[in-house]
Amino acid sequence: MIGGELDGRYRILSRIGEGAMGEVYLVEHLGLGRKEALKVLRSAMDKPSLVTRFRREARATNRLQHPHIVAIHDFGRLPDGRFYIASEFADGESLDRVLRRVGPFPVMRALPVLIQMADAIDHAHARGVIHRDLKPANLMLVERRGHGDHVKVLDFGVAKILAPEEADMILTTGQGEIFGTPAYMAPEQVAARADDPRIDIYALGCIAYELVTGAPPFAGRPLEIMSQHLSVQPRRPSEVAPQAGIPRGLDDIILTCLKKNQVERFRSAADLTSALVELRAGAAALAAAQELRRRGPVPGIGFEPTAPDMRGRWADAFDEPTSGSGVMGDPTDADLAHATTAELSQNELRVVVDHLLLQLAEAIIDLGCRDFHLAVAVANIAGTRGRLDVLMTRLEELGRARDAVAQRAREGEARFRFAVSELRFEVEQARTQGAIDPSMEFQLDQLEDRMAGLAGDAERELNAIDDTSIELAAEQGVREDELSTQYAVLEQLLDEAIPRYRGHPIIEEILGRLERMRAALV
Repeated sequence: MIGGELDGRYRILSRIGEGAMGEVYLVEHLGLGRKEALKVLRSAMDKPSLVTRFRREARATNRLQHPHIVAIHDFGRLPDGRFYIASEFADGESLDRVLRRVGPFPVMRALPVLIQMADAIDHAHARGVIHRDLKPANLMLVERRGHGDHVKVLDFGVAKILAPEEADMILTTGQGEIFGTPAYMAPEQVAARADDPRIDIYALGCIAYELVTGAPPFAGRPLEIMSQHLSVQPRRPSEVAPQAGIPRGLDDIILTCLKKNQVERFRSAADLTSALVELRAGAAALAAAQELRRRGPVPGIGFEPTAPDMRGRWADAFDEPTSGSGVMGDPTDADLAHATTAELSQNELRVVVDHLLLQLAEAIIDLGCRDFHLAVAVANIAGTRGRLDVLMTRLEELGRARDAVAQRAREGEARFRFAVSELRFEVEQARTQGAIDPSMEFQLDQLEDRMAGLAGDAERELNAIDDTSIELAAEQGVREDELSTQYAVLEQLLDEAIPRYRGHPIIEEILGRLERMRAALV
């Protein structure tokens, strides 16, 4: 099968996985020149009712076009009767492998991952699709724009597609199996009632528990685990992993997801997403505020920095900020200038040194320095930084525009490709019955060509955005070099001007911090 072609549309490149439902291959779509994942089901579906159900569920899942859900593009049938599903290829590492490799996540790394998952669940539930088998093995962490924790949920809705009649009941295999993975199964799923979308919320609670403690809430043999889901209350995650600094607010969110009675869980994945977002914002604000208060008033300035209370209804459960969590998002120069050398990377140390040089220049100008060259140097730096800010804003806007174009293209292609797949399936059915119209295959080939053309149009639009981004990034590099030179000039001017202002408390305080930061630079 490796190296061969499938339906004249896919070249099979390699076998990348195998599970209870089937085998997964890495393929190349010949018309689009794109790598995709192709899952071949283990057994054929010969009953007309199963074929109809398969197509209906596949169509429903195709409607899920979300940045954190691996999209289903296509489906078909092999000559031996087995079905296959073609989907987006998520080139990353599964969450279960990441957990085995690095162990539990710090809270401030776990929260963005959980928010992405909850948002994906909300998107699917709003369109009537339940996952039914959420687990770390079905979650991929891929790299996107330099960040490695971009979540992709695999097999959304595939549980019902692959076992249409059996997905909601105990399988009579002699082994007492239930569709799903025991460690992440809701009590009602154990009891063979898997039609409530809140089973996915329960599974996400189990995953969150494992993400911050290193293990799911219950352990043991499969039947023991399922029994515990039905009757045993899980311990608070913060008690299981006291060293992790898990805040009480996250405890409460996870345990709300894990309520035995589904009506006591979050009403929807949207509510869960909101709670996680609030908690994340509250953790960041609280950590920033407490760190600023810990530093106290800046000597010679006369005010104490504070941070607004953004904690929200979940963040009042924080006893202490998570150890080492830091502040979410990019730190400002002022944030960095007050940090300790141990907390900063070499790049951040360089930013701090530059910020303190500028702060020192402004301080001696305020104290009466009339050095014209120093004033010009400060003005030049302000101008270059302003141009850099404009460039960064334009690059961010282009990034958003690229995302919008890519999303539009994905949604359009998904609808078009799936319609073509259904037509092709009808052609295959007609061929087996000897009722094929020769013109149908010609029309299908034309539709495939048109689809490739639409993909090419989107690619050209994306390439134009990328070309502009490259030009702006090159200009950004030039401006950054210019700014580096201007800071070097400023440093020389300060070396000449500073001796006249030694002894002033503001100057001494800034110089002290500057010397510590310079000493830490390698």
